Amino acid sequence: MSTSTVSGPGQAPGAAGQVAGQAQAPIVAECSGWTLSIYKAPILKSDEMDKWSQELELTLPEMVFGNNRVEIHHQDLDVRVVFCAKEALALVGRAPTVEVSCAEHWQEQSKAPKDVRPVHQYDWTYTTPYNGTVTKQSGGVATPVAGEITDLRIDFEKLKPQPDDKMLLYDDVLLFEDELHDNGISALNVRLRFTQHYIYILQRFYLRIDHVLFRCREVRFCIRLGDTFALRQCTTREMSWDAVLAVLRPLPNQNIGDLVSDANRVVSLLPITDEFTELLTF
Repeated sequence: MSTSTVSGPGQAPGAAGQVAGQAQAPIVAECSGWTLSIYKAPILKSDEMDKWSQELELTLPEMVFGNNRVEIHHQDLDVRVVFCAKEALALVGRAPTVEVSCAEHWQEQSKAPKDVRPVHQYDWTYTTPYNGTVTKQSGGVATPVAGEITDLRIDFEKLKPQPDDKMLLYDDVLLFEDELHDNGISALNVRLRFTQHYIYILQRFYLRIDHVLFRCREVRFCIRLGDTFALRQCTTREMSWDAVLAVLRPLPNQNIGDLVSDANRVVSLLPITDEFTELLTF
């Protein structure tokens, strides 16, 4: 029979919050050899932003929670899974993935003075193909675990609440967000559930460019406790602004901003443009 523990700064599962201006001790849950840790802290300070920008050669989003991360570890298997902002931003492309008339204006507005840091060419939507980082220790060296395309699928029916399954930890961790100079939103967050039977992670990149398009890229990562493998499902969705509004059918006097602010509803309308599932064997 597996045992489980949850520890943290006096908070209930799912309440891993933060106090303005200071980092919180991590929320940690353990079960069947797996340890899940959640780290939360305020956004990066200006000097930290400058350092990251130089290292990544990227003008950063308005809000970067650089010390936020979700980490999964199994000591016996020597496996570690991490979701964090820096590695996600490191994969942002050097060229825009959306071409619109106001793109150059937005990029000019986000450039810092030349005497502070160099101007970088980058994808101003912050679209990232980041799938999380999975490594396995071997001889003291962390080696990336490569995924293999598989026909297996995550069984979402088994992820539904069960009478014999206890919720150990759940949360929503924001990694970065940018409002595109009040012309939309670009954000990356990680939601998680840790029960006595499984660990389930949903990382979502969500992009809304007002009057242009909606885009969503989701990474679902699932480990059933007792297994020595995980499934990672990556799904990309995209649809034009006009096509989404045609489905939502706003009333003549309805505030469109309120209508499109529900990201979950919008994402449910977007058609899948790419999807694959990987098997990661530990």
